[in-house]
Amino acid sequence: MAQAIDTASLCVDRMGQLIMLDAALNRGALTVDALDDFTVTSASSIAWLKTHADPLAESPIETIARLSLATLKLEVAPQVELPGVGRVDFLVNNAVIVEMDGRAHHTDFGAFARDRERDRAAAALGLTVLRFTYLDAVTRPDTIAADVSAAIMARNRRC
Repeated sequence: MAQAIDTASLCVDRMGQLIMLDAALNRGALTVDALDDFTVTSASSIAWLKTHADPLAESPIETIARLSLATLKLEVAPQVELPGVGRVDFLVNNAVIVEMDGRAHHTDFGAFARDRERDRAAAALGLTVLRFTYLDAVTRPDTIAADVSAAIMARNRRC
């Protein structure tokens, strides 16, 4: 697994390699220490991967969103368990919940309804919920950071 991710640096960008790394870390297939044995990936890319790798990432769109949110220089906590809400993809500044909704887990009516229940529970806790799609992540990742930033600024104006 580590050798495949190392060699991938020849044909994918850093984000693609990070997505593979996050998936392997999340499944327990390797640890960040495996990067020390990479021979194909450049030293600067290895350093970047070490800085941005997260074993809590459960999907490629979470990895992309996390990198987009990292540009904000805000407190971004992945996979946070909230009372009455459950686990959320990201809690930003203890104020904004970011959910990355891929079609695989959000297509049936039950999942749709549960998401709305969770959103209401989050609102009762005083949290803003922003939901993004696969297309948002892969075609407009900057929008994620911009929308979260705008929600935080609006919240700060109210307080």
